[in-house]
Amino acid sequence: MFLTIKLIDNQNGQAFNIDIMLALIMIVVIIGISADAIDNASHRSSEYSARFSLERVTNDAADMLIKTPGSPNNWELGKNRIITPGLAEIDRETGEVILNKLSMEKTILLSKNYNNLIYGKILPPGTNSSLIIYPSNPSLSPIEVMKNEPKKGDEVAIANRTVIFNIIEIKAVIYNNIHKKANYELICPIFIHYKTIYNQNKWDCQNLYLTINEVNSKDYFLITNPLNITNNTSFWVLNRPEKAIYGYEEKFSPKPININKRILYLMGNDDQGVLWFHVKNPRNINRNFDTYIISVPKGINLNYINLNSVNPEPWFMVLKVWYH
Repeated sequence: MFLTIKLIDNQNGQAFNIDIMLALIMIVVIIGISADAIDNASHRSSEYSARFSLERVTNDAADMLIKTPGSPNNWELGKNRIITPGLAEIDRETGEVILNKLSMEKTILLSKNYNNLIYGKILPPGTNSSLIIYPSNPSLSPIEVMKNEPKKGDEVAIANRTVIFNIIEIKAVIYNNIHKKANYELICPIFIHYKTIYNQNKWDCQNLYLTINEVNSKDYFLITNPLNITNNTSFWVLNRPEKAIYGYEEKFSPKPININKRILYLMGNDDQGVLWFHVKNPRNINRNFDTYIISVPKGINLNYINLNSVNPEPWFMVLKVWYH
């Protein structure tokens, strides 16, 4: 009888021990699952935080580029060593920042020194980026400020902004050999140019005011619309009569004519001056082309030097940012 009771007690003890073990196993499993869930939640939270931080950095950088002129405002002139880049233009008359309208000069300089100007200033160290500005006009090409591609699997934040570019500035225009903007005839200082005689050559003239700072910071071209002038009896002259520099007649070209050296020669040692632009046509032919003197930022792609770029048009700035 004693042995039987002892056996029963041992069986009850074993059953109790098994129940405890099963309970402990379940607790361990639950704790493990909970820990895994917490770890996953923590990982997702960390990923979300990193993603949110990356997007915020990207959007802040894009806004800084298009809504501020940078520090200092004229950093594109290269007179300061400490620069925070911004691309927004400043109105020359009011001094106000023109939001979302980009300076081509600043854009070109940013593309030439992108890494030094971007990282540690508007993007944090440890990031990589790409900045391309796409035209809405299909006749133009994208401006690749920095062309870069993330690796497969990189988390990428993208900021897309609509901006305005004014690539070409018209300095002088003779529209069908009639002054397009003036409501009066300019009196050319060269007497024979404004003396009209039947069946003789007809001159039309316009002046342009330039400063040496403008001349040194931009490229100047003479361009016609249409580009291909069919007659061989039309000529142009750029001169400075008040300095007794009269120039000589030149034929038009189907390509934009770079006139930088001519302008520098006419400016001489002066900080500013008035130049005269003259176009001659025989009076008995159809004067069916416009002539322009335009300025563009130095270093611009020559593909942009066409009349499709005269008027400001919307462009799309795409900034991509990712971590190394």
